Amino acid sequence: MQLTTTLIGAGLLAGGLALQAADSKPLGLTLDLTTANKYMAHGYNFGGNDEFSLQPSLTYDTPVKGLAFTAWFAFPVDRNFDSTDEVDLLLKYSRTLWEKEKYALKFSGYFDYWILPQSSYIYRGRDTDVSGFKLNAGVAMPNLLKSDRISVVPGWAVYHWIPERGGAFNNGSVHDFSLTTQWETRTLWSAEQRQSYTLTTAVDYNDGVFNSRPGWSHQVNSLAVSFGAGPFTITPSINYQVSMEKTVNPENELWGTLSVALKF
Repeated sequence: MQLTTTLIGAGLLAGGLALQAADSKPLGLTLDLTTANKYMAHGYNFGGNDEFSLQPSLTYDTPVKGLAFTAWFAFPVDRNFDSTDEVDLLLKYSRTLWEKEKYALKFSGYFDYWILPQSSYIYRGRDTDVSGFKLNAGVAMPNLLKSDRISVVPGWAVYHWIPERGGAFNNGSVHDFSLTTQWETRTLWSAEQRQSYTLTTAVDYNDGVFNSRPGWSHQVNSLAVSFGAGPFTITPSINYQVSMEKTVNPENELWGTLSVALKF
């Protein structure tokens, strides 16, 4: 709990500094508050009890192009389930090769250190926080199927988990194969404002992380709409998962999220 409080305090301090500098040179900071009616990721219901989840984050885009740092948190609204509290510290990088060509390739990846500060297990006779590392690498083709009005982007990404200490869980990977369609329209309330739509369909292969049975684990369809409201960017989404491997998730899932972001 002390670590969680410290990191939240650091995020609030950074937000205060950003507010003080809002009228000067942009700081490259993005504050985001996402709410979800359940915490879903990689096929798993990490919230465990379909609890509403608050997921604030703070991202700093460094002066190095494509390099960013993010502090991300997840807290169930019902504090009776605080064992699922999560803190993630991510170092992210992305780069696009042959950016203006049809066969442009966008490479991305991150290194994530995560901890469940309210959850523990016995390691070498001592009560120890559940924590680990998550590695990501991916590639997409942003210009392969693109017109003035719409783009369809095929992509692949792999996520690999490694426990910080032995015994917490077994390491392993999830491979995500996706097709993302994006387009824009005018908003209903203004002919001058635009809103963007993102429709994603993905199917995932789990090779056995978290003691799951290896195989094609789930398929997800998501629709998100993003629009501006003053200085904020608001993005609601709706998501549906077909669960194919019961050791990953025993049931299909329907959930929604709402994100409010502010850049400085």
